[in-house]
Amino acid sequence: MRGEGIRLGLLLTAAAPLLAGCGLFLGTVTQRSGSTSCENMAGGACQEQADQISARHRGATQIDLKCSVPTCDRNGGSGTAVVTMPDGTTLNEVFTYVGVQGALPVPICKGLPIDACQNAASGSVDGIVPSKRVVAIEVTCTAPVCLVSKGEADVTISLSDGSKQESGMGWEGAAQP
Repeated sequence: MRGEGIRLGLLLTAAAPLLAGCGLFLGTVTQRSGSTSCENMAGGACQEQADQISARHRGATQIDLKCSVPTCDRNGGSGTAVVTMPDGTTLNEVFTYVGVQGALPVPICKGLPIDACQNAASGSVDGIVPSKRVVAIEVTCTAPVCLVSKGEADVTISLSDGSKQESGMGWEGAAQP
């Protein structure tokens, strides 16, 4: 049985992509050149746009991104960025991007209900940067029993460049969003 600290970590790891999938991601990401905050953006979209803006504004101490369309996710989006430089000056710019178009692959579900599997898959994919194409998703229950209302799972996402991203997640209580 996993410890409570690990379970909490899994729940927190799962929460950001799930909130991002709902368009509710309000978080801070540490970049090489400073911090980034994102409003109403999926985690992967936030990271990719922050990296691009950071590359254009080397040394920025803060980048604040705000989506100006209903959602900024893997399918695309646009918004505004406020970039704070080391001397305190701020630069305002807009960003726009076209993400990966088309449906995600149907997840391979092992030992959990399809609704829980699909929620875990879509929540995990939201953390992948939009320029990466997802070719396969596998969700495996790691708890003794996985239900829509409670469970733990490992998620493996295969990308078109041959790389894989793995994460764990847990949920408990009402059905996942």
